[in-house]
Amino acid sequence: MAASPPTRTYEIPLPIRLRKDGDWYIASCPLLDLHAQGKNKAEAQKNLFEALSLFLDACKEMGTLEEVLVKEAKIPCTGSIQSARIVRGVMEIVCGG
Repeated sequence: MAASPPTRTYEIPLPIRLRKDGDWYIASCPLLDLHAQGKNKAEAQKNLFEALSLFLDACKEMGTLEEVLVKEAKIPCTGSIQSARIVRGVMEIVCGG
């Protein structure tokens, strides 16, 4: 029986772009092509992190998490993705096993 690849955790800082559009601030994460808005920079960024977390949860539920993170966002992961979450602007991904 072949041994499973070791578990590895990746911490990937998320590139965030903020811009003002009229009365709103727009926060964008080009790595995953997600956007959110808020009345100020902090709210826009908070809303973006929430949207990113919900997006990762939805991908996991639909079974597309690996496709999105490995193929689309080019995250280097050996084995399957066990979990992915957003922690203070960093995407934490656990791979392997």
